[in-house]
Amino acid sequence: MSLKLIFNNETKKLSGQKNYEDLVQYVNRAFNSLPKPFKFFYKDADGDIISVTSDDDLDEFRSTMSSDGLKLYIFGSQKEANDILNQNFSMINETMKLG
Repeated sequence: MSLKLIFNNETKKLSGQKNYEDLVQYVNRAFNSLPKPFKFFYKDADGDIISVTSDDDLDEFRSTMSSDGLKLYIFGSQKEANDILNQNFSMINETMKLG
């Protein structure tokens, strides 16, 4: 199962199961200019922005998201995640309506 990590319009694909600490270490090596501190976020099926800050959160993310939709976004705050993810998903929905 692969996981896509998205930060600042850059995407990295990671295979295999990592625990939360390993994921944090990977992201620190893989991306430049990360906010300090940073958190992982995803948008669930209800449209809520959910933060991932522990192994339990990561397990919940994996169990509730479809295997082709394993995308974690990296932001410095919940507000930034809400602002950007809600804006991006709105644009995607509008594009799909036009297409």
